[in-house]
Amino acid sequence: MNDLEQEIAIAKACGWEHTKTVNNPEPSAYGRHPIHTADVKWDLPLPDYLNDLNAMHEAEKRLGDGTYLWDRYCDFLGGSLYHCAHATAAKRAEAFLKTLYLWKP
Repeated sequence: MNDLEQEIAIAKACGWEHTKTVNNPEPSAYGRHPIHTADVKWDLPLPDYLNDLNAMHEAEKRLGDGTYLWDRYCDFLGGSLYHCAHATAAKRAEAFLKTLYLWKP
């Protein structure tokens, strides 16, 4: 998966709607935030999941508390607590998508 495909897949898993790609000047993705209200009709840039640990932390909340998904997620990050704690945002994004069976080779 390329970076844009990963961002869109993670955003959809986090509840973003109407995701789309805009190609001016660089390809980027936009969508409607999951906590939008009826009066908010514009699309916002998706979080930079591949470069922002804070964005990935928000995505990781979708894995729940103490579920088997966390074990699977950590396995994709290298299996040890060290690897889980020190993984980059890009590695976390890939592991997140693999954990939820959303990764496409």
